[in-house]
Amino acid sequence: MKRKPLIYLVPLVFVIAFPWTARAQGNIHLGKLEIHPGLNVSYTNTDNILQLPADQKAKENTIEVVPGLELRFPTSNHLFRLGYDLSIYSFQEMKKTKLKNSVMGSLEFNFPVGLILRLSDNYAQRVYPTATMLEQAGIAEHWENNGFAEIGYTLNQRWSLSGRYKNQMLRFQNLDPYNRDVNSGGAALFMRIMTRLSLFGEAWYGKVGYKVSASTGQDATYIQGFLGLGGRVSPKTNFTLKAGYENRTYKNSTLYPDTKGLIASLVLEEKPSSHISISVNGSRAVNESIYENNSFYISTGGGANLTMIMIRMLAIGADFSYFLLQYDKANLAGIKRQDKVLAVGPSLKVDITRWLRFQGGYSLRNRSSNADGLDYKENRIEASLNAIL
Repeated sequence: MKRKPLIYLVPLVFVIAFPWTARAQGNIHLGKLEIHPGLNVSYTNTDNILQLPADQKAKENTIEVVPGLELRFPTSNHLFRLGYDLSIYSFQEMKKTKLKNSVMGSLEFNFPVGLILRLSDNYAQRVYPTATMLEQAGIAEHWENNGFAEIGYTLNQRWSLSGRYKNQMLRFQNLDPYNRDVNSGGAALFMRIMTRLSLFGEAWYGKVGYKVSASTGQDATYIQGFLGLGGRVSPKTNFTLKAGYENRTYKNSTLYPDTKGLIASLVLEEKPSSHISISVNGSRAVNESIYENNSFYISTGGGANLTMIMIRMLAIGADFSYFLLQYDKANLAGIKRQDKVLAVGPSLKVDITRWLRFQGGYSLRNRSSNADGLDYKENRIEASLNAIL
């Protein structure tokens, strides 16, 4: 309780530390070094913070304050970035305050001979309802680290080839069975077939390793392959389409048989006029799961966004998404679990100045499941004020 008042002092400190005269310049420079301070203050009201069935719903008002700083050092061919955010969560009804850190860094080298090197690492501590990602409800605290490396070579204006490596580490508080590492390596080939249209392919080999000994039978290796097409098909339309195949082999092949299936994704952006933009996305993916005796579930679905600019600084929008989650093996009640997850709601965005933005919105989130005790409905109101120099 004693910490809570400190949350409301952070915006004042920000204003004092970075005067209005500096903000008008867009950012702060020390030679070529760009300094981008930022602050996000958000408020969330929900009638079901734990995303539980109706008879277990709990209301919550959450204030989140996120001061941050990003350093950028661009040169003619290279870019270096380093950033830090401190997330301060204040749960008013539960009377709890949580402090979480996020750190990111990236290096990008573009050499004149056509060689490209990219390195990045992102570490974040998070607090959120687990139903947004996992098979159970409740507030999950966890940290996540994502590393990425790529080395590529541009053969000419039409061809490029690269090798890639990804590492993901997930560690959950009080949810040890979810703790895992995912390592994968792959290659990508890019070919420009027309001025605005490109063809590309990707191949990945990866390993999933769980940290709890009881779950080691779920450790898996997988192979993915994609073919994709993307680009600008008209002055008003951009798209990226990927389709491929994934095969997974588990350490305990008796408990977890090998899985094979189609994976795909689509992103489409259309701007029929200067005041209207439409985006559509869809995907079919294999997701990790430890729900009873299931090692994975298939998510199929997508969403859409419509944004209309009413005046120069004001935009209103509407968002919709729907996903079907399908589990391969029957649970202890003899049911193959299927969840239908729907989210819909309006949004508002106001660009107050070049560096200050207000956003607000309402969303209805609903999950209906054929497995007992997994239905939930949530009404959520969100508002935020974001300043970035």
